[in-house]
Amino acid sequence: MRNATIAILLLMLALPLTGMAQNSIDELVDHYSTIGMSTFTSTVVRDPSTRQVTKVVKTLKIDGTSISKFVKAFEQEAKTCDTHTSVEGGTKTIVITSPGTTENRIYMLKYNPQQHVAGGKTTIIIKYNRKP
Repeated sequence: MRNATIAILLLMLALPLTGMAQNSIDELVDHYSTIGMSTFTSTVVRDPSTRQVTKVVKTLKIDGTSISKFVKAFEQEAKTCDTHTSVEGGTKTIVITSPGTTENRIYMLKYNPQQHVAGGKTTIIIKYNRKP
């Protein structure tokens, strides 16, 4: 009985840790969307029949500012979630997928690893899971 209680407590403590880096990426996007040298767009897709939000796409493009904080947040999150990294034509792309019970999230960072000061582009896609 005691072992089961300890296991449940450990599981409950571990669940919030999976979203911590995601929260840090979301916070970075929110912060940088309000300062200069960045372009932020947010698109909301709704179900035409119910008008409920089905998907949100947030894009932040940073120019002339270091994106080292984004790179660090993505590298930290890569340790805990499903991650795919690729390099093509001098552009590095990090894609993190995070499935959940109420929503699925995809985080993507594109940047030139040789020029962190040149900026980059972060995209967050949130697809809500609706019960029929």
